[in-house]
Amino acid sequence: MNCSPARYAPGTLFWRETIMGHNDHIDIDLHERLNELEAMQELERGSKELGIARFVADNGISALSEKQLYLWNTKIAEIVYQPLTEEEKLRKVLDDDRSYDFSE
Repeated sequence: MNCSPARYAPGTLFWRETIMGHNDHIDIDLHERLNELEAMQELERGSKELGIARFVADNGISALSEKQLYLWNTKIAEIVYQPLTEEEKLRKVLDDDRSYDFSE
C-alpha cells in the first residue's frame, strides 16, 4: 500500500483545507486525525509509528528516509487512512457545529 497525503480516497477520511503562510506544508487534517487515533489508542503515544506519522503531517512523505517510508507504507498508512467510524463522524459533525458562527 503506497499512500500519499495528497491522494485521499473519496468519502473516507479527510476533507482538505489550505492554510497559506510559513506553515502551508503542514497537514492540519492529518494532525487532527493523529490526535483522534492516539486518543482511541490506535497509535500508541510515544511510539515510532506515531512519531513518523506526525513527521509526515509536518514535512510530507517525501521527507521520510527509506526505513521510515517502509514503516509508513507497511504499518502506518493503513491505520491513518482507514475510514472514519460512525462515532468519529458524529464527533466531527458536533465539533464543526460548535465552531460555526451562527451570528452571521
